[in-house]
Amino acid sequence: MFANSLTRSTFSFTYNSGGDSRDTLTVEVDIPAQCEPAERHELARRLVNAHRLPGYVHDELEGKLTEFLANEADKYLAKSAAESLIRVRGLDTAEVNELVDQWAGLFATECARYSTKLVPSDDLLFADIYKSVCNSPALESLVNLEHSYAVQVNQLLGQRDSEIERLLCEQTAQREAMVTSGRHSDSEITRQLANHMETMQTLELRWSSELSLVTDGQRREFKRWVMAAYEDLENVYGSSCIMERARKLNAAVNQPRSDIIKGLLYLNVGTGRSSE
Repeated sequence: MFANSLTRSTFSFTYNSGGDSRDTLTVEVDIPAQCEPAERHELARRLVNAHRLPGYVHDELEGKLTEFLANEADKYLAKSAAESLIRVRGLDTAEVNELVDQWAGLFATECARYSTKLVPSDDLLFADIYKSVCNSPALESLVNLEHSYAVQVNQLLGQRDSEIERLLCEQTAQREAMVTSGRHSDSEITRQLANHMETMQTLELRWSSELSLVTDGQRREFKRWVMAAYEDLENVYGSSCIMERARKLNAAVNQPRSDIIKGLLYLNVGTGRSSE
């Protein structure tokens, strides 16, 4: 609505032309000048060639030209903004609304040009899906499934702690026997201690690996179940399929842990869905 024409401003550049003499270059420049750094570099080169300036002034000329264009552009925009505000005061409501719509569109376009587009991560998308399932009739089944995972992990942790405690007691007894017998040198006791430490580290690593395998499997299984439940929420059967899945899973979690995966596979097969 308020198109502003370009203005021309005088650019002056004083340089050393050799010895103690100095010359001044004066040219008219369009303001605002939409110049990228490469274009400003080219403009400075053309000025040097057109006015037969010494080649060594190119870099200084480009720097002064860049500073001049930036300052003049600020002045031009400030003046244009002030003139636009003065003209706005004479507009009626309809014209003001039209102008606001135009400015809003231009502002959004300009922001989008320099903003970083955010792509939702898989974890963020899954969090939204999980929240939807939590607010559905499948919540009880979800809680039961999470509980079954916690029970399994706690059982493994108990077995790990018992085995580590048993090995620690055996190693302590062996070392005490070696010390009290008096038939072993310090080097032999040290070697035995090193062997005990290595054995303990191996045991801890084995349990850490086993726990990681179990929890990773639980995580994959849990994600598949949540995604399947969410799909049921979206299908044509509404929440009835969710209720059926809930009843079946409630029965499944009361079975031995080895049967739970079979129950989950059965739920997927029963709805015509692959477990993959």
